[in-house]
Formats: sequence, structure tokens, C-alpha cells
Amino acid sequence: MTRILIAVLATCSFATLASADKAFTAEKTATWDCAKDATVTITHGNGKYTFKGVCKDITVNGGHNALTIENATTLTVNGSSNTITADNVDTVTLTGSDNKVTYKKSGGAGGKPTVSSLGQNNAINAGK
Repeated sequence: MTRILIAVLATCSFATLASADKAFTAEKTATWDCAKDATVTITHGNGKYTFKGVCKDITVNGGHNALTIENATTLTVNGSSNTITADNVDTVTLTGSDNKVTYKKSGGAGGKPTVSSLGQNNAINAGK
């Protein structure tokens, strides 16, 4: 019985380490280097965030956030009224409403990101 308990605890520990993505749950302002962890989640609103380097996945689950992103492979916005400026983003998914995404360039077809916008009043525009 003790061996089984130890094996279960060890498995749970390894699973926790494997999913150690960066989560912003209370910070209102932060700068994050995606070289430390390239998968980031924001789970609240009214924050201001800067992401440096190459981010694999950025997910925003809150509203009224302002994000500045150097490079993201995938940006997913589930909240509303977020303003996001990205130097480079390849895929954008918007399920919330009233979000504004401005990008400078993309590795997508024609220099535009692949976009899925399921919410209302979302804007995705090329910027300078």
C-alpha cells in the first residue's frame, strides 16, 4: 500500500512539473520574458502586460487588459474589451467581444495572421 501511495504521489508531482505554465492571476502590471516559459495565461482583468521574446501561446481570460507582445505563435482571447498590440502574431482566436488586436507582421499567409473571431465587435488590424 505504501509503494502504491508513493507511486501516485510521484506521478502527480511529475504531472505538475510538466504543466508549469506561467499564469498571471493577481498581478496588475508585469513584464514577462517568454524564454522563461513560452506558454502564458492571464486569468483576471484590468492589467497591463508586456511579453518579450517568442511566446508559444498567450491566453487572456479576463477583460480590460492591455497587452504588448513582441512575438506570439498563438493568441487566444476569451475575455472582452482587451487591447493587444503585437509586433508578430501567427494565429488569433477571439471568443470574447469588443477586443482590439493590432499586429505589425505575421508568419501567416500573405503576412496576415490566421483569425477566428466568434465574439462580437472584435477588430483585428495591421498596424505600423
